[in-house]
Amino acid sequence: MDPIDFVAQAETDLLSMAKRSSKEYLHAILADGFIEIGQSGQYYDKASIIAALLAAPQTQASLNDLEIRRLSHDYILASYKTLNKTRTAQPICRHSLWQKLDKKWQLLYHEAEIHMEIQKENHNG
Repeated sequence: MDPIDFVAQAETDLLSMAKRSSKEYLHAILADGFIEIGQSGQYYDKASIIAALLAAPQTQASLNDLEIRRLSHDYILASYKTLNKTRTAQPICRHSLWQKLDKKWQLLYHEAEIHMEIQKENHNG
């Protein structure tokens, strides 16, 4: 599978209950050095995010505005927004850094932040 297609599918899969509740899948897809900065600002490593996901795998988030960029032969950046109606009505901006390790793509870093719309003031006149 093309690496861009793989990352797009993996990001979608990580929002599904079936994948979020699979310890085997999470161990395989997350790099050993995985770090996440959650929307609350909390840091997670691989073990703590797996524990959090297994404890509460339910999500009703939709993935929107997915952009994927190949940064180099071994790195891909995915940026997108999610909207989770069970938690907040505000979109969450997400950025994931994927790294090719031992001939397979794994999620190395993930960051989430609440998307704030900036309203421009009209200074005409």
